[in-house]
Amino acid sequence: VEFIPHGLAISGYEDKVNVNTAEGKPVVVSFTADKVGEFDIYCSLFCGWGHGFMKLEKAFVVKG
Repeated sequence: VEFIPHGLAISGYEDKVNVNTAEGKPVVVSFTADKVGEFDIYCSLFCGWGHGFMKLEKAFVVKG
């Protein structure tokens, strides 16, 4: 199976969280969440068929 790179971003926080994956390499992201609300997490790097469905709606929640 061929590895296809993916990206990960959080809507509203693209300037802080917008990373690309590397095969077999963990990614650690630290940032300060400074907006209250529910935000989508989505694939930010076009990866082929199904890319448009790679979204977790309201999966990142910041309470104030």
